[in-house]
Amino acid sequence: PEEEAKVLEFLRGNAPEMARHLEGAKREQPEEYRRHLPELAKMMRDPDMRPVFIKNATAEAKVRKAAEAARRAEGADKERLNKELEAALGEEFDAKLSRQELQVKKMNDELAKLKERIEGRRAKKAALVKKRLAEMTGDGDGWD
Repeated sequence: PEEEAKVLEFLRGNAPEMARHLEGAKREQPEEYRRHLPELAKMMRDPDMRPVFIKNATAEAKVRKAAEAARRAEGADKERLNKELEAALGEEFDAKLSRQELQVKKMNDELAKLKERIEGRRAKKAALVKKRLAEMTGDGDGWD
């Protein structure tokens, strides 16, 4: 509940349309709400992801609004609104791409850390095996 409140507060201040959508889902589609909340909370905990998330949420809201207007329009208005929708879709694409690029960067950073840890353990293999042998024979206290 506390994390939920923080997510909603953040959205109200930075992506108000998404906050309204999420609050509506909480009332009308609680399963969808419960499914999205942990993902949103995870993003909120990541300071690098917050601006990318805001950009993405803003672009999605702009697309929804432009699509709705384009569907209702007729004649010259429809053509103009379709161009606006196309531009909004381009912004949404760029925002999603930025999010994916950040995710890849974070994965690569994590992979580099894991490789470094593996190499460190590989270099210490003999000592770690001797330590584990001592533990298993009653002369030691653990793998690490």
